[in-house]
Amino acid sequence: MRGFLRLTGYYNKLIKGYASIATPLSNSLKKENFHWNDHTSKAFDNLKAAITKAPVLALPDFSKAFTLETDASGIGIRAVLSQEQHPIAFFTKKFTPRMQRQSAYIRESYAITEAVAKFRHYLHGHRFVIKTDQRSLKSLTEQAIQTPEQQKWLHKLLGYDFSIENKLDNENLVADSLSRSFFMAWSEPKLKLIQLLKEAIQADSQL
Repeated sequence: MRGFLRLTGYYNKLIKGYASIATPLSNSLKKENFHWNDHTSKAFDNLKAAITKAPVLALPDFSKAFTLETDASGIGIRAVLSQEQHPIAFFTKKFTPRMQRQSAYIRESYAITEAVAKFRHYLHGHRFVIKTDQRSLKSLTEQAIQTPEQQKWLHKLLGYDFSIENKLDNENLVADSLSRSFFMAWSEPKLKLIQLLKEAIQADSQL
């Protein structure tokens, strides 16, 4: 619950009435006061709905630069694609047992290449910045390829226009939270045409 509130709280300015929605959950975290009931369950569902709907998730503006934040915990990776600190899409993926045993450098490298591949339809042909808390990755594209993992993953970054910047742990709240939980959400336009056609067909006796 603390992790969930930490994640959603990062975007509290984008959620109308965030404090009133989250209050039952935050109150339940007081010392010896955690009780899960219908009230807290409803607040939890409302906050989940709020974080996955506009204006929290925005549609991309291809005239602006993208920011791709990545992070790898011991159990999985996460990525947040955003523009001007406004999230566009979230992505998480759980590590295989073999990947969980790899070094932090390899896990973070893998997180970057997987995230770029996942969001390639946004990123290809557009300038973007990758932010990671792994300092050694800042010169990732300038390093000599020495390991099988580098040979396997680095070629996936060819053809993209990007730079890599470091991000401090305390600035990486969303990355840290998502890499420890597993779900995916993104924004997309909702077309009403199909539903209208279905309703028209049902209302037409000949059809």
